[in-house]
Amino acid sequence: MLLALLAVRAPPRLAVCDECTARARPPRLAVSNERATARLQARIASLDPQACLLIDVENLRGLSGFRVSHGTVIAALACWTREWELTGRVVLAVDHGDEQCGFYNTQLGLAFVFAGPRQKADDVLVRLVSRGREEALVVTADRELRDRCRRATRRRLSIASPLTLLWALFPGDALLP
Repeated sequence: MLLALLAVRAPPRLAVCDECTARARPPRLAVSNERATARLQARIASLDPQACLLIDVENLRGLSGFRVSHGTVIAALACWTREWELTGRVVLAVDHGDEQCGFYNTQLGLAFVFAGPRQKADDVLVRLVSRGREEALVVTADRELRDRCRRATRRRLSIASPLTLLWALFPGDALLP
């Protein structure tokens, strides 16, 4: 499903270590919330095996006060994707970009979609939800985006908090709001 949704292009080169232990250390962010992380894992496990996880990257970073860089988030998500056996099922929607484009990076096991100069990542996520053939899980705290995604599909749609994902990505790393 993932490649069918994206206008696949050759990805830019992104350097990432093979070892998850080599991931860049983020700024101290979140106190581990093991129960919330376990609930997120259970929710993902309950999804159809073909379901995609659609992540609003700027919304995720925004909860950290933008202290987590794009590179740190991507490295952490690549490791998390491998650890939770989600390779090929995670799409990162990113605001801006010179043009609207999407690609799948096999090294990272992640798909990237850039909104381009005229749209926002929210618009891309709504379009992906509306075109998807399987259920999806959208990771966002944006109420308007959640409502738009729900209106865009009749298929099962789950919403997850980016705060919970931050806890899963950076367990035990300080205090979140």
